Amino acid sequence: MNMRILAVVLIAIFFITPAFSAIKLDFSDLSQWDVKVFERETHYQPVNDPKFSEPVLHGKSENGASGLLQETDIDLNKTPWLSYWWKVESFPGTTDEKLKVQDDFAWRVSVTVTPGITMMSSKTIVYVWTPNQPEDSAWGNPFAPKQFKMLAATATDQKDTWVKVTRNVREDFKRLYGEDFDTLTVVAATSDSDNTHSTSSAFLSTLFFSESPN
Repeated sequence: MNMRILAVVLIAIFFITPAFSAIKLDFSDLSQWDVKVFERETHYQPVNDPKFSEPVLHGKSENGASGLLQETDIDLNKTPWLSYWWKVESFPGTTDEKLKVQDDFAWRVSVTVTPGITMMSSKTIVYVWTPNQPEDSAWGNPFAPKQFKMLAATATDQKDTWVKVTRNVREDFKRLYGEDFDTLTVVAATSDSDNTHSTSSAFLSTLFFSESPN
C-alpha cells in the first residue's frame, strides 16, 4: 500500500469515534437478575414480540409485589440517557398512587445511585406509568419519601400499545435531588398490585443507556 494512503487511513481510524455507544440490560436470561420479594411474588417471564429482536419481559402481578434487580456500574457522564418501551394490558386498581394504600404500578423502572460508602446513602428515581398523574410529575415515595422519588414517565391509560420512554437520568437526578451523580449502582424493574389487592399485567423491553437519545 502506498505510504501516503496508509498514513491517511491510520489518521482516519485514530480520529473516528463511535457515533453511538450504549449499555443494554435485557431480559432474555432472568438468572442475570436478582429477585426481591416484598409481598407475594410477581410472575416474570421472557416472551417474544414481533416488534423487537430480543425477548421482552412480561410481568403479571396478582395481589403481589416483587422486583428484578441488577447491580450496575453505569457512568452517567458517558451514558446518561435511558430508553425503553413498555405496554400495559391491565393496570392495578388505583386512583391516586401518592397514597400508601394505592402505591401500585403496572411497571416501575428504578435507577439508584449510592454516593456514600453504604446503601443508606442511596437515592432512587422510580419511573412509573400511571394514568392518574400528569406526565413528568414527581412525588416522594409514600414509604420512603427522602430516598425514593417517583416520576411519571407516561401518563395515559392507552392499553395494549407499546409506548416509548426516553429520559436523561443524570438530569432527572439533578432535578429531583439537586445534585449531580456520576454512577448508577442498581437498576430494577417491578410490577406490583399488593396495596390495592388487585392485579396487573404488562410488558417491558430491553433497557438501553446511551450517550444520546435513542
